[in-house]
Amino acid sequence: MMGVYEGKLNGKYPIRMVLRPGDTDSSVVGTYYYLSKGKPLELRGYIQPSLSTPSIELRELAPTDTVPTGWFSISLGTEPEVLGHWYNKDGTTLLPLRMKRINGATQPAIPSVRVKSKTYIKYYTVPIVTVPNAALMAMLEQYFSFENLMHQSISSFREEIRQNQEDGIHTGLQSIEYTENHNANGLLSITLRRDVTGANAWHNYESQTIDLNTGFPIILADEIQPQKLQSFLALGEQKLHQEVLKYLSVSQNALESVDEHGLLEQHFMVSSTQEYAVFGKEIQCHHSVNYDALSNMISKLFTDDFMVHFTTAELKPFLKPESPLQRLP
Repeated sequence: MMGVYEGKLNGKYPIRMVLRPGDTDSSVVGTYYYLSKGKPLELRGYIQPSLSTPSIELRELAPTDTVPTGWFSISLGTEPEVLGHWYNKDGTTLLPLRMKRINGATQPAIPSVRVKSKTYIKYYTVPIVTVPNAALMAMLEQYFSFENLMHQSISSFREEIRQNQEDGIHTGLQSIEYTENHNANGLLSITLRRDVTGANAWHNYESQTIDLNTGFPIILADEIQPQKLQSFLALGEQKLHQEVLKYLSVSQNALESVDEHGLLEQHFMVSSTQEYAVFGKEIQCHHSVNYDALSNMISKLFTDDFMVHFTTAELKPFLKPESPLQRLP
Protein backbone atom coordinates (compact mmCIF):
# COMPACT_ATOMS: atom_id res chain seq x y z
CA MET A 1 0.00 0.00 0.00
CA MET A 2 2.95 2.35 0.51
CA GLY A 3 3.71 4.52 -2.51
CA VAL A 4 2.38 7.47 -4.49
CA TYR A 5 -1.27 7.73 -5.53
CA GLU A 6 -3.45 10.07 -7.54
CA GLY A 7 -7.21 10.31 -7.54
CA LYS A 8 -10.22 12.37 -6.54
CA LEU A 9 -12.25 13.24 -3.49
CA ASN A 10 -15.98 13.22 -4.09
CA GLY A 11 -15.27 12.56 -7.76
CA LYS A 12 -14.29 16.17 -8.44
CA TYR A 13 -11.35 17.29 -6.25
CA PRO A 14 -8.07 15.90 -7.73
CA ILE A 15 -5.44 15.03 -5.12
CA ARG A 16 -2.02 13.41 -5.00
CA MET A 17 -0.85 11.41 -1.98
CA VAL A 18 2.32 9.68 -0.82
CA LEU A 19 2.27 7.08 1.97
CA ARG A 20 5.39 5.80 3.72
CA PRO A 21 6.13 3.39 6.59
CA GLY A 22 6.28 5.06 10.00
CA ASP A 23 8.60 4.35 12.93
CA THR A 24 6.69 1.23 14.01
CA ASP A 25 5.35 -1.76 12.08
CA SER A 26 1.78 -0.47 12.08
CA SER A 27 2.38 3.30 11.76
CA VAL A 28 2.02 5.22 8.48
CA VAL A 29 3.09 8.75 7.54
CA GLY A 30 2.59 10.74 4.39
CA THR A 31 1.62 13.91 2.60
CA TYR A 32 -1.13 14.89 0.21
CA TYR A 33 -2.14 17.98 -1.70
CA TYR A 34 -4.94 19.23 -3.92
CA LEU A 35 -3.75 19.62 -7.50
CA SER A 36 -5.56 22.96 -7.62
CA LYS A 37 -3.47 24.38 -4.73
CA GLY A 38 -0.14 22.60 -4.28
CA LYS A 39 -0.13 23.15 -0.50
CA PRO A 40 1.02 19.98 1.29
CA LEU A 41 -0.92 18.57 4.23
CA GLU A 42 0.74 16.11 6.58
CA LEU A 43 -0.70 12.65 7.22
CA ARG A 44 -0.05 10.49 10.29
CA GLY A 45 -1.77 7.30 11.29
CA TYR A 46 -1.72 3.53 11.52
CA ILE A 47 -2.83 0.30 9.90
CA GLN A 48 -6.03 -1.02 11.46
CA PRO A 49 -5.87 -4.81 10.98
CA SER A 50 -8.66 -5.89 13.33
CA LEU A 51 -11.60 -4.90 11.14
CA SER A 52 -13.21 -7.27 8.65
CA THR A 53 -11.71 -5.03 5.96
CA PRO A 54 -8.22 -3.84 7.05
CA SER A 55 -7.70 -0.13 6.61
CA ILE A 56 -5.27 2.74 7.06
CA GLU A 57 -6.57 5.41 9.42
CA LEU A 58 -4.89 8.81 8.91
CA ARG A 59 -5.26 12.22 10.50
CA GLU A 60 -4.66 15.30 8.35
CA LEU A 61 -2.51 18.12 9.75
CA ALA A 62 -1.60 21.54 8.38
CA PRO A 63 2.20 22.23 8.43
CA THR A 64 2.08 24.38 11.58
CA ASP A 65 -0.84 22.64 13.30
CA THR A 66 -1.06 19.88 15.88
CA VAL A 67 -4.85 19.58 15.78
CA PRO A 68 -6.21 17.38 12.96
CA THR A 69 -8.05 19.26 10.23
CA GLY A 70 -9.54 16.10 8.78
CA TRP A 71 -9.31 12.29 8.62
CA PHE A 72 -8.85 9.60 5.98
CA SER A 73 -9.94 5.99 6.16
CA ILE A 74 -8.45 3.96 3.28
CA SER A 75 -9.36 0.32 2.66
CA LEU A 76 -6.55 -2.17 2.10
CA GLY A 77 -6.61 -4.97 -0.44
CA THR A 78 -8.54 -3.09 -3.15
CA GLU A 79 -5.64 -2.27 -5.50
CA PRO A 80 -5.14 -1.41 -8.34
CA GLU A 81 -7.89 0.99 -7.28
CA VAL A 82 -7.76 2.36 -3.73
CA LEU A 83 -11.05 3.25 -2.07
CA GLY A 84 -11.81 5.12 1.11
CA HIS A 85 -13.26 8.32 2.42
CA TRP A 86 -12.31 11.65 3.98
CA TYR A 87 -14.22 13.42 6.68
CA ASN A 88 -13.73 16.81 8.30
CA LYS A 89 -12.56 17.31 11.89
CA ASP A 90 -16.14 17.57 13.16
CA GLY A 91 -17.28 14.49 11.29
CA THR A 92 -20.09 16.44 9.64
CA THR A 93 -18.82 16.10 6.04
CA LEU A 94 -17.97 12.75 4.43
CA LEU A 95 -16.40 12.55 0.94
CA PRO A 96 -15.65 9.33 -0.97
CA LEU A 97 -12.04 8.75 -2.08
CA ARG A 98 -10.87 6.89 -5.17
CA MET A 99 -7.16 6.67 -6.14
CA LYS A 100 -4.71 4.69 -8.27
CA ARG A 101 -1.01 4.08 -7.74
CA ILE A 102 1.37 6.15 -9.88
CA ASN A 103 4.11 4.21 -11.67
CA GLY A 104 7.14 6.41 -10.98
CA ALA A 105 9.22 4.74 -13.68
CA THR A 106 7.08 6.12 -16.51
CA GLN A 107 8.54 8.90 -18.60
CA PRO A 108 7.94 12.33 -17.06
CA ALA A 109 5.58 14.96 -18.46
CA ILE A 110 8.06 17.60 -17.24
CA PRO A 111 11.63 16.35 -17.85
CA SER A 112 13.35 19.43 -16.39
CA VAL A 113 12.63 22.80 -14.79
CA ARG A 114 14.12 26.28 -14.84
CA VAL A 115 16.23 27.11 -11.79
CA LYS A 116 17.55 30.57 -11.03
CA SER A 117 19.08 32.17 -7.95
CA LYS A 118 17.70 34.74 -5.56
CA THR A 119 19.84 36.29 -2.83
CA TYR A 120 18.44 37.72 0.37
CA ILE A 121 20.35 39.98 2.77
CA LYS A 122 23.63 39.49 0.82
CA TYR A 123 24.50 36.00 2.02
CA TYR A 124 21.42 33.83 1.60
CA THR A 125 21.10 32.46 -1.93
CA VAL A 126 18.24 30.05 -2.62
CA PRO A 127 16.95 28.37 -5.80
CA ILE A 128 13.81 29.71 -7.44
CA VAL A 129 12.24 26.93 -9.49
CA THR A 130 9.88 27.73 -12.36
CA VAL A 131 7.69 25.07 -13.93
CA PRO A 132 4.55 25.31 -16.13
CA ASN A 133 2.35 23.74 -13.46
CA ALA A 134 1.04 25.92 -10.63
CA ALA A 135 0.53 23.11 -8.11
CA LEU A 136 3.98 21.63 -8.74
CA MET A 137 5.61 25.07 -8.49
CA ALA A 138 3.85 25.67 -5.16
CA MET A 139 5.15 22.33 -3.86
CA LEU A 140 8.73 23.13 -4.94
CA GLU A 141 8.49 26.50 -3.23
CA GLN A 142 7.71 24.70 0.02
CA TYR A 143 11.06 22.92 -0.15
CA PHE A 144 13.34 25.74 -1.24
CA SER A 145 11.81 29.04 -0.10
CA PHE A 146 13.75 31.27 2.27
CA GLU A 147 10.94 31.00 4.83
CA ASN A 148 11.03 27.21 4.78
CA LEU A 149 14.82 26.97 4.97
CA MET A 150 15.18 29.51 7.79
CA HIS A 151 11.90 28.62 9.53
CA GLN A 152 10.89 32.27 9.70
CA SER A 153 9.83 35.11 7.44
CA ILE A 154 12.30 37.51 5.86
CA SER A 155 10.89 40.40 7.88
CA SER A 156 11.28 38.58 11.21
CA PHE A 157 14.79 37.49 10.23
CA ARG A 158 15.77 41.09 9.44
CA GLU A 159 14.35 42.16 12.80
CA GLU A 160 16.36 39.44 14.55
CA ILE A 161 19.57 40.66 12.90
CA ARG A 162 18.78 44.26 13.86
CA GLN A 163 18.04 43.30 17.47
CA ASN A 164 21.26 41.28 17.75
CA GLN A 165 23.27 44.22 16.45
CA GLU A 166 21.62 46.54 18.99
CA ASP A 167 22.34 44.09 21.81
CA GLY A 168 25.94 43.55 20.69
CA ILE A 169 25.35 39.86 20.02
CA HIS A 170 27.72 38.41 17.39
CA THR A 171 26.51 35.04 16.14
CA GLY A 172 29.05 34.74 13.29
CA LEU A 173 28.38 35.23 9.61
CA GLN A 174 25.70 32.90 8.32
CA SER A 175 25.10 32.06 4.69
CA ILE A 176 23.19 29.70 2.42
CA GLU A 177 24.17 28.64 -1.07
CA TYR A 178 23.02 25.81 -3.28
CA THR A 179 24.22 23.43 -5.99
CA GLU A 180 22.00 22.12 -8.76
CA ASN A 181 23.15 18.51 -9.02
CA HIS A 182 20.69 17.03 -11.52
CA ASN A 183 17.84 18.51 -13.53
CA ALA A 184 16.73 15.94 -16.08
CA ASN A 185 14.68 12.75 -16.44
CA GLY A 186 11.89 14.40 -14.42
CA LEU A 187 14.18 14.53 -11.37
CA LEU A 188 15.50 17.63 -9.62
CA SER A 189 18.34 17.19 -7.13
CA ILE A 190 19.56 20.24 -5.20
CA THR A 191 22.00 20.47 -2.29
CA LEU A 192 21.91 23.43 0.09
CA ARG A 193 24.92 24.35 2.20
CA ARG A 194 24.67 26.40 5.38
CA ASP A 195 27.77 28.11 6.82
CA VAL A 196 28.41 29.84 10.12
CA THR A 197 31.81 31.50 10.62
CA GLY A 198 33.46 32.81 13.76
CA ALA A 199 34.35 31.10 17.04
CA ASN A 200 31.74 28.38 16.58
CA ALA A 201 32.20 27.86 12.85
CA TRP A 202 30.35 24.97 11.22
CA HIS A 203 28.65 24.01 8.01
CA ASN A 204 26.23 21.35 6.89
CA TYR A 205 24.45 20.05 3.82
CA GLU A 206 20.85 19.28 3.05
CA SER A 207 19.88 17.64 -0.24
CA GLN A 208 16.48 17.18 -1.83
CA THR A 209 15.73 14.97 -4.80
CA ILE A 210 12.25 15.72 -6.11
CA ASP A 211 10.15 13.67 -8.51
CA LEU A 212 8.80 16.24 -10.97
CA ASN A 213 6.00 13.83 -11.91
CA THR A 214 4.50 14.09 -8.42
CA GLY A 215 6.17 16.98 -6.56
CA PHE A 216 7.22 14.66 -3.71
CA PRO A 217 10.75 14.15 -2.37
CA ILE A 218 12.25 10.74 -3.14
CA ILE A 219 13.41 8.91 -0.01
CA LEU A 220 16.09 6.49 -1.14
CA ALA A 221 15.42 3.73 1.41
CA ASP A 222 11.75 3.62 0.33
CA GLU A 223 12.81 3.00 -3.28
CA ILE A 224 14.76 -0.16 -2.48
CA GLN A 225 13.01 -3.53 -2.78
CA PRO A 226 12.51 -4.73 0.83
CA GLN A 227 13.93 -8.19 0.10
CA LYS A 228 17.09 -6.58 -1.33
CA LEU A 229 17.63 -3.90 1.32
CA GLN A 230 20.22 -5.85 3.32
CA SER A 231 22.22 -6.64 0.17
CA PHE A 232 22.15 -2.95 -0.79
CA LEU A 233 23.36 -1.94 2.69
CA ALA A 234 26.11 -4.58 2.49
CA LEU A 235 27.35 -3.03 -0.78
CA GLY A 236 27.22 0.40 0.86
CA GLU A 237 29.22 -0.98 3.80
CA GLN A 238 32.00 -2.13 1.45
CA LYS A 239 32.10 1.25 -0.24
CA LEU A 240 32.08 3.15 3.06
CA HIS A 241 34.95 1.04 4.38
CA GLN A 242 36.95 1.85 1.24
CA GLU A 243 36.35 5.57 1.84
CA VAL A 244 37.49 5.23 5.46
CA LEU A 245 40.71 3.43 4.46
CA LYS A 246 41.37 6.04 1.77
CA TYR A 247 40.93 8.83 4.36
CA LEU A 248 43.23 7.15 6.89
CA SER A 249 45.94 6.54 4.27
CA VAL A 250 46.48 10.31 3.87
CA SER A 251 49.15 11.46 6.33
CA GLN A 252 47.52 14.88 6.83
CA ASN A 253 44.51 13.06 8.24
CA ALA A 254 46.42 11.55 11.17
CA LEU A 255 44.03 10.97 14.08
CA GLU A 256 44.15 9.86 17.68
CA SER A 257 43.71 6.11 18.04
CA VAL A 258 40.22 6.52 19.51
CA ASP A 259 39.07 8.46 16.41
CA GLU A 260 40.76 6.05 14.02
CA HIS A 261 39.03 3.16 15.75
CA GLY A 262 35.73 5.07 15.62
CA LEU A 263 36.05 5.50 11.85
CA LEU A 264 36.90 1.86 11.29
CA GLU A 265 33.76 0.87 13.21
CA GLN A 266 31.41 2.85 10.95
CA HIS A 267 28.49 1.00 9.38
CA PHE A 268 26.41 1.86 6.34
CA MET A 269 22.81 1.77 7.55
CA VAL A 270 19.42 3.02 6.42
CA SER A 271 20.25 6.31 8.15
CA SER A 272 23.28 6.62 5.83
CA THR A 273 20.88 6.98 2.88
CA GLN A 274 18.85 9.85 4.34
CA GLU A 275 21.17 12.51 2.92
CA TYR A 276 21.84 11.75 -0.74
CA ALA A 277 22.09 13.57 -4.05
CA VAL A 278 21.79 12.57 -7.71
CA PHE A 279 24.59 13.38 -10.15
CA GLY A 280 23.75 12.14 -13.64
CA LYS A 281 24.77 8.50 -13.70
CA GLU A 282 25.46 8.13 -9.98
CA ILE A 283 24.09 8.95 -6.56
CA GLN A 284 26.11 10.03 -3.52
CA CYS A 285 25.05 9.17 0.02
CA HIS A 286 26.50 11.49 2.65
CA HIS A 287 27.30 9.19 5.58
CA SER A 288 27.26 11.05 8.89
CA VAL A 289 30.06 9.80 11.14
CA ASN A 290 29.11 9.06 14.73
CA TYR A 291 30.72 7.19 17.62
CA ASP A 292 30.79 7.56 21.40
CA ALA A 293 34.11 9.41 21.71
CA LEU A 294 33.52 11.74 18.75
CA SER A 295 34.32 15.32 19.74
CA ASN A 296 32.69 18.38 18.23
CA MET A 297 36.00 19.50 16.70
CA ILE A 298 36.70 16.15 15.03
CA SER A 299 33.08 15.93 13.86
CA LYS A 300 33.55 19.18 11.91
CA LEU A 301 36.60 17.66 10.16
CA PHE A 302 34.44 14.80 8.87
CA THR A 303 31.59 16.92 7.47
CA ASP A 304 32.82 16.89 3.86
CA ASP A 305 34.14 13.34 3.83
CA PHE A 306 32.66 9.87 3.51
CA MET A 307 30.46 10.23 0.48
CA VAL A 308 29.39 6.75 -0.61
CA HIS A 309 28.98 6.56 -4.40
CA PHE A 310 26.68 4.21 -6.32
CA THR A 311 26.56 4.21 -10.10
CA THR A 312 23.06 3.91 -11.53
CA ALA A 313 24.10 0.54 -12.94
CA GLU A 314 24.87 -0.62 -9.38
CA LEU A 315 21.73 0.95 -7.94
CA LYS A 316 19.03 -0.14 -10.39
CA PRO A 317 19.00 -3.89 -9.55
CA PHE A 318 18.03 -2.95 -5.98
CA LEU A 319 15.27 -0.48 -6.94
CA LYS A 320 11.57 -1.22 -7.02
CA PRO A 321 10.38 -1.52 -10.65
CA GLU A 322 8.10 1.53 -10.24
CA SER A 323 10.76 3.74 -8.60
CA PRO A 324 11.25 7.16 -10.22
CA LEU A 325 15.00 6.57 -9.85
CA GLN A 326 14.60 3.93 -12.59
CA ARG A 327 14.44 6.90 -14.99
CA LEU A 328 18.10 7.72 -14.37
CA PRO A 329 20.43 6.98 -17.30
